[in-house]
Amino acid sequence: MGFTKNLPAVILGALVALLFTFLLQNFVNNIYPLPPGTDMYDAESAAKAFAIMPRNGLYIVLANYCITSFIGGILATLLSKRERKNPAIIVGIILSIGAIWNYFLLHEPLWFFIAALFTYLPFTYLGYWLLRKK
Repeated sequence: MGFTKNLPAVILGALVALLFTFLLQNFVNNIYPLPPGTDMYDAESAAKAFAIMPRNGLYIVLANYCITSFIGGILATLLSKRERKNPAIIVGIILSIGAIWNYFLLHEPLWFFIAALFTYLPFTYLGYWLLRKK
């Protein structure tokens, strides 16, 4: 019963986090545009783009992941009436699974992938922790 009660909080938290990730990623792409002809759906082309992308661009992307995870955690917590941490944690797990999928799809640098994995759960939990009922 508790799972279905919090399912909308999890779904909306994850969707909003993904939407913000997409929007902020477009912002990053305006600052550090991809090389002409880059196809992010082609692993080899994506790997070449990541290889020449400045580290600052990747740091901004990591900050993006932190911000969007935090937003997803806050939304999941608010929608679950601030009673349980599970919706925020599940949002973090969903985002982490997305990062794993992205790694195998895009062949991001390994250091970036590992750093990204350490952003989702802590920042969704932080969103919960700041808004939880005490």
